[in-house]
Amino acid sequence: MRPEVIIIAAMTADRLIGSGDKLPWHYVDDFKFFKEQTEGHAIVFGRRTYMGLPKRPLPKRLNIVLSPEPIYEPEVIVCKDWNEVLQLSFSDLMFKTPDIPTSSCCAKCMPAEGRPKLFIGGGAMVYKTALDAGIVDTMLLTEIKHKHEGDIYFPEFDPNDWEAPEILGETEDCIFRKYRRKK
Repeated sequence: MRPEVIIIAAMTADRLIGSGDKLPWHYVDDFKFFKEQTEGHAIVFGRRTYMGLPKRPLPKRLNIVLSPEPIYEPEVIVCKDWNEVLQLSFSDLMFKTPDIPTSSCCAKCMPAEGRPKLFIGGGAMVYKTALDAGIVDTMLLTEIKHKHEGDIYFPEFDPNDWEAPEILGETEDCIFRKYRRKK
C-alpha cells in the first residue's frame, strides 16, 4: 500500500529553509511541531541533510536516506530514488524498528484507514524532486515570522495544485499550515 507522502518544512516568508547545511533559526515551537508530527513514522532525508542532523538517526522514526551513495549507519535505510522508497513495505519495516514501541506504532503508523505516513524532511533538492514527481499528498509548512539569512530555499510550487491551506496553529514565532493536494 502506498503511504501518504507528506512534506514537512519550516521556512521564512521568502521560502528560506537553510544556511549551508544548517537551519538558520532555533524555535522550540517549530521543533516540537516537527517531533509531534513525525515520531512513529518513516521520514526521508537527502544525504547532506541527514548527515547535518545534530542527532542521527532521529529516534522513534524509520530513517530513510535518499542517496546514490551508501551511508553506513545502523538503523538507516538508503534508497537510490523515489521508486525505491515507495516500494518499501512500511508496515513491516516500522514493526522491526527497535526504538519505536509497538503500541505507538500501531496507533500512529497504521492509522484507521490503514495507510502509513511517509514524511519528507528535506533538503531542498529532495523536496523539489518529490514535488516534481507528483508524489506529495500533503505539505505541513511552518512559516517562520522573522527574517533570517541563508542560501537554501524551498522550491516554488503551484498554489493551484493545492487546496487553501488550513492553519493548524500559531505562536509568537511560527504559523503552522497544512496543504492538501487537490484531487
